[in-house]
Amino acid sequence: SNQDNCVYYERSQSFLINPTIGGDVDTGKKFSIRKLDDYVDHHGIKKIDFLKVDTEGFDYKVFQGGRKSLKKVRFLQFEYWDGVEKFYQLLGLRYDLFLMMEPALLRAIQKIIWPKLTSAEQKLKFSNSLLPLTKTVRRLIDTKFIPAGCGGNILGISKQEKFDFRKLIFSISTP
Repeated sequence: SNQDNCVYYERSQSFLINPTIGGDVDTGKKFSIRKLDDYVDHHGIKKIDFLKVDTEGFDYKVFQGGRKSLKKVRFLQFEYWDGVEKFYQLLGLRYDLFLMMEPALLRAIQKIIWPKLTSAEQKLKFSNSLLPLTKTVRRLIDTKFIPAGCGGNILGISKQEKFDFRKLIFSISTP
């Protein structure tokens, strides 16, 4: 709960957040939470080469609590499930952002989303491992991928790195 800076998870095989709504008592195992900035400051971390955030729907909140620390991060990876535009607004000035294409996402695009794409959208190189998070790609994710249940991963490369992302591009195929 936000009141005691903790989150509660049910004891199960998954890390699904306790679905109890409106109850006065939190159940499940209790985990304390703290802001990324507080953690980085407390441990005196000067630079972060790679930050992977996978917090079951709380990735955006992690970044909100880590605005200062993000200046130290060279590369980052995170999941999106409810859209990417808000991430772009928060991170786009500091990072070049890319949709990480994976075989499962490509398969979903081919089977579920493809008929809903315009001819211009169909020209995007979905078979590349990385797709720059342009305005068109962000809109596509937020308006067509998300409603179809297609979440995924985003890679961020600090603009200070002068890293040639094309070195990371390879062709993706589906079985």
